[in-house]
Amino acid sequence: MGRNKKAYHTEKIDGAKNVNENNPVYNEKLRRNINSTVKQNIYLEIEKRGLSLADFSVMADVSYSNLWTTFFGQEHMLSMDSLIKFAYALEIPIAQLFPEEITSIETNGDRFDNITKGLDEASINFLLNFVINYVNENKRLREKKE
Repeated sequence: MGRNKKAYHTEKIDGAKNVNENNPVYNEKLRRNINSTVKQNIYLEIEKRGLSLADFSVMADVSYSNLWTTFFGQEHMLSMDSLIKFAYALEIPIAQLFPEEITSIETNGDRFDNITKGLDEASINFLLNFVINYVNENKRLREKKE
């Protein structure tokens, strides 16, 4: 008598988003490219300091075999824990390991500086007060709806 095996559900679940290379929120190809660049940057830092993988594995508190697999084995996605350990062992900010085009993204502070470039202090304060009042009014109206 055959056992009844549970069939795995392969249909798309209603409301679930399909994860693929064309999804602007999650791009697998970009993720792999970033991962590859981060690993290359880590390895270059190790070489620049004249460290062996054995030395670095001790510094980063990672087994030599895991470290070797990370750099030379089949494709291996770095975990956040590994990134933290590697950056800490190298005494550099994690952002320094990422491609420059990722870390050079303009921040809100940069945007504000660009918008207010050339304005005097009174104009900047006026703009900030306007934004604060707008946010407070928006918050008040949302709370009123609830």
